Order: sequence, then C-alpha cells, then structure tokens
Amino acid sequence: MGLHSGFYTLNNKELEKEDRLHYKTKATEKYDFFGNGIIYQWFIRKVMNSEPSYDYFKINKEMVQELRDTCERVWNDHELGYTELPFNKVWRGRFSQNDKSYFEYIEKAIEWLDFILEYHDFEKETLYYSADW
Repeated sequence: MGLHSGFYTLNNKELEKEDRLHYKTKATEKYDFFGNGIIYQWFIRKVMNSEPSYDYFKINKEMVQELRDTCERVWNDHELGYTELPFNKVWRGRFSQNDKSYFEYIEKAIEWLDFILEYHDFEKETLYYSADW
C-alpha cells in the first residue's frame, strides 16, 4: 500500500463551513492522484502549513491553477523541481527530482489538473484535498 491522495466532495453541506475536516466516511472521491507524492508535498507546503496531515482541506480553483502552473514551470525547467516541487528527504519514494519517473508524475499531474480546471464546476461543488497511506 502506498500514498493515496485525491480531491473529494462531501455529502454533508454543513461540513463545507470548515476549511479542515476529519470526516473521511462522508467523502466521495472525485479525482484520484494515486501515488503522486509530488502533489502531496505541494499540499503540505502550501496548504497544510508544512505539517503533514490526512484531514480534508478545502481547495478552490485558484489553488488548483497555482498547482498546475507550478507543475508546468517544473516541466519546462527541470531544475525548478528541487525548489518548486521537492520531495520530503525522508520520504521513501522510488525516484527523485532527476529521475524520469518524477517527470512522468509531473506530466500526469498537469493532465489531471487541466481536466479538473476545464470540467469541474467550482461554483456548484466544493472540493477538498486529502491523502492517506
């Protein structure tokens, strides 16, 4: 079993009042980022105040766009991977920023994020990010 992360919607509208949630049983997975530690590390740094967590974190279109833009910058300039989308040094992943697999994950993340930005209705449906092992 490895890292499983994704964007979720919640069935209970009252839960949308909080930015950080603990209600895993009420979530419906919407977009899966299975195994993508790059996405997880970005959320730790940008959304979780550098403290890893498996709670739900409310996200908006601007956050998805920022993550997508970051992925594109790294895709276009691989050296930025060390600062823009770094792995946690203690994380036991199978690749590093200079590995071909790292850039395959970046490419896949861009595809996922483009799909979400094009097809998800952020006005009608709130998204949350969560991850677990």
